Amino acid sequence: MKIIKIFLILIWLYLLPLFAGSLFSVQYEKGQKSNWRRAWLYGYLLFFALFQVLAIPLTFLHQPFSLLVYLYGGGVVLLSATGFFVRKKEILQWVRELPSQRPGWYGAAALLLIAFQTAVVVLGTHVDLDDSFFVATANTTVTTNTIFQYDAYTGDPYVSFPARYVLAPYQIWIAFISRAVQMHPAAVAHTILPVALIPLAYVAFGLVGEALLGQDQKKKEKYLLFLAVIIMSSYYSVYTQGTFLLVRIWQGKAVLAAVLLPAVFWLCIRLMVEKQERCGWFLLVCAMLASLMTSSMGILLPVLVVAVFALKYGFMEKNFKVLLKSILVCLPNLLFAVFYLILKG
Repeated sequence: MKIIKIFLILIWLYLLPLFAGSLFSVQYEKGQKSNWRRAWLYGYLLFFALFQVLAIPLTFLHQPFSLLVYLYGGGVVLLSATGFFVRKKEILQWVRELPSQRPGWYGAAALLLIAFQTAVVVLGTHVDLDDSFFVATANTTVTTNTIFQYDAYTGDPYVSFPARYVLAPYQIWIAFISRAVQMHPAAVAHTILPVALIPLAYVAFGLVGEALLGQDQKKKEKYLLFLAVIIMSSYYSVYTQGTFLLVRIWQGKAVLAAVLLPAVFWLCIRLMVEKQERCGWFLLVCAMLASLMTSSMGILLPVLVVAVFALKYGFMEKNFKVLLKSILVCLPNLLFAVFYLILKG
């Protein structure tokens, strides 16, 4: 039974995002070799965006959670199967090249630190007060087969939707993963998700490092090692990015801070600085929708990142095409901001 669950975890958290993201990794890498790390990140952006698009209407239509499971699960499998069969050669090439990709001393030290951090989170125990809502909501969703219809604190039916949380259904995604891997939502949140999300965060950080440092492998390895040390030493406040990454990564706001905002930053560099536009704007839209899925703070924070780049490379350089596309990319966030204000009112 444990072997089956491990197999399911590998499929849902590693292989399916990689296969789906390979569609965009191969198409988007204009003038350079495609990369499995980019494919894995793209897959998560695509899957989070898909979940947001499906979960919100089903929630407001009071549809059962099982319908969301079938629709989202079918969409994930379809995208992943398409990516595997269309990009099978590239995927097999990544597998063949993996044993030869030996890091230097700095890179090896960085990987050991990342593995150590992940092991501490997975094997240790940390109870966060926010779990009383986030993990309890995931468990309530699985138990009642409903989406935001029962209060996780009391078990009573909601009189109205919780405005702060209903537009960011990340905890419902935890419930889906729980159903997919056949494990309790609390175990999924505290033990299973960190195994994927902590490495995914370092993938996003590493891609930002590649964009800033170029092709110097030694510099990139030093950057990753320095970053791992800083993150491991950042528990001097409950508000730091390192704290969110290593103490509460199973929560949506932590995924926003540690994975999605760096991903938005990196995609903006690719689009507006490096001019790698093929599929890039679509991926940025996916990143914006993914941010909405994880936290209500995802309404504003990714827009600020895009706005900084649009101001420099669109408005100040009088590239109105880039400026217009940047505004269009932010439209989902602006629309959800209006929805949020209506629900709050």
